[in-house]
Amino acid sequence: MEAYLQKHGSEAEITAIQHADLSIATSKQLQKDLTQLSGKKVELLPNAADYDLFKTAFTDKLEKPEDLQKIPQPIIGYTGNICHRVDYDLIQAICRSHPDKNLVMVGPRNHSGHTDIDLDEIPNLHFLGPKRLEQLPSYLAHFDVLILPFLINEVTKSIYPLKINEYLASGKPIVATPFSEDIEAFGHLISLEADHLLFAEGIAMELKGNSAEKSIKRNEEASKNTWEARAETFWTLLNQTL
Repeated sequence: MEAYLQKHGSEAEITAIQHADLSIATSKQLQKDLTQLSGKKVELLPNAADYDLFKTAFTDKLEKPEDLQKIPQPIIGYTGNICHRVDYDLIQAICRSHPDKNLVMVGPRNHSGHTDIDLDEIPNLHFLGPKRLEQLPSYLAHFDVLILPFLINEVTKSIYPLKINEYLASGKPIVATPFSEDIEAFGHLISLEADHLLFAEGIAMELKGNSAEKSIKRNEEASKNTWEARAETFWTLLNQTL
């Protein structure tokens, strides 16, 4: 199926847009590319998050997950698919630059073939496996800083990661690579670093400079990016089209 989509998916996507009354894209780059390729206007409807669920990492005193209890803090945390989008050289650089901290990655491991680094040999790197969505706030609540360590390439430049709003809802400090125009739009609330060493330094700076005021601002930003708000935007776009 994947081979079929690689061969025919893009062409079918453009054909569908050309015959649709309303087409939407989840990122700014994807919107631009599809508009140009199809010759028809494509609307932007970015990803969002379950704010009511993830804000509990900020507002509630959540119990520390059992598999996190034996990992000493400070903890650098990541939640999501561990796949072809992740910069594994950056992961290694973070662990080397912060030997006094532990990097915990929560999510399915699908990195086979995408790195030659033996990730299991890194002493302060921990993989806790995939979790149910409703379990994630408990992990975010006990992480000290959150990361989005994506590669900067043609694939990631079209990504609006829904996890940015999950992260922001937790109120925790965040460091990301500037992989897309969409993630750069959050630059007033998070640290954006392309260089590996500067990324590692950004983690230390975010930890040192964190405050209650900053946490509140992050959480408030996430409250604007809910699925309910996106649904309202969708119906507005649909009504305008009709």
